[in-house]
Amino acid sequence: MLMYNIYRKTIFSFLLFCFVSTLILNVFSIYYSPLNYYDNFYKNNVITKSEGLVPGYHTRLRDLDQLEILINTQQQNFNVEKTTSIIYESLIHGGRDILIFENWFLWLLSNFYKPLKKTQNVKKIVASGMANCNEANGVLNKIASINNVPARFISLDGHIISELKINNKWIMVDADFGIVFPFGYDKIFDGDIFYVKETLKNLLIERGFSLDTKKLGERTVKEYQNLLLSTENNTIHEIGAAISPRLKIVEIFGEIMNWGLSFLFGITLIIFSNKKKKLYKNKH
Repeated sequence: MLMYNIYRKTIFSFLLFCFVSTLILNVFSIYYSPLNYYDNFYKNNVITKSEGLVPGYHTRLRDLDQLEILINTQQQNFNVEKTTSIIYESLIHGGRDILIFENWFLWLLSNFYKPLKKTQNVKKIVASGMANCNEANGVLNKIASINNVPARFISLDGHIISELKINNKWIMVDADFGIVFPFGYDKIFDGDIFYVKETLKNLLIERGFSLDTKKLGERTVKEYQNLLLSTENNTIHEIGAAISPRLKIVEIFGEIMNWGLSFLFGITLIIFSNKKKKLYKNKH
């Protein structure tokens, strides 16, 4: 009987701990902003160790307020150049991981499956102020979708860009580098490779990627040119599709389970407490 009571107390304590801790994390996640965390992380790990920083790519040129409006509100007149510039100047280039204060359930799963460390949630990406190529272009595609503009991802060999249909014409856009091509992906196959290369080089130079900068200049231009033209490894995704549909589903499931498990712990705790009270009354 003593062992049985110890067993019941242990279960009760465990349920209470799980309920309280997950509830606190869930409530905290509503108000938590990862912006300061990632800004400090970036400053300590990137800016202090780099040279030839490009404004907009490595440093934030504007506050996130305008971008937050764009991902929530339809524009009167969607302008792809202006929208791309806002994304580029608002989000510092860099990868961001899910933090325990954002979603404890996904954070826990990501310790066992690393791809789950990344988020496709546009609001989370913007809130962090940091994005890599697929995240920045994911923000662009979301804004395009809000404004009824067809958009899709194009996977290059190690880089992700977007393609938007503007005035019945597909054009390539890269919000990560802040550039808008005057042509679509099919231009690569019409034989005018020199024009494609020169256009890309000029767009990058306009954004501040100097050919005189060894780390971020000519190498970046040449690497980008090679990625864009390596058509064997490039993939055009479906319109409106997530960059990784299966991981997107898991992330949505994780958002539900984040609160669902906390609720389940609470219900189980109540049921367990009621049974404990009944047992106590029967004894007395």
